[in-house]
Amino acid sequence: MDKQLIEKVHELWDLCGPIDCSESVENLEKEIIKFFDMIEPCRNWLSKRNKLKNIKRTPDSYTLKHEVEFSVKKWVPHSVFIFSAYLEGFNLSRSSLRSDIYVVATNIGAEKSNKYKQA
Repeated sequence: MDKQLIEKVHELWDLCGPIDCSESVENLEKEIIKFFDMIEPCRNWLSKRNKLKNIKRTPDSYTLKHEVEFSVKKWVPHSVFIFSAYLEGFNLSRSSLRSDIYVVATNIGAEKSNKYKQA
């Protein structure tokens, strides 16, 4: 992973704080590096979503990451999903603890409709 992406991980940490089970920016960095190959599938899924004007509390990032998993038919680390949303320019809230994981609220909306889709 290049230096710019490591800087982005640190920016994300500064913005959101703890994510998923990562209790330090170093842990988050390791997780992102370990599952780097899942960033692109997440970004592809996110690129097809609308960006809402405001951050919504529900569904939270953990719920949305399950939608990605269903779509790509693979397990997606929650931290990688949030990092991908950050890279795609979605708005993210400070993290909050939900049960035993840190989640964020986002402005990720429904799938973009294709008005010009041919039948």
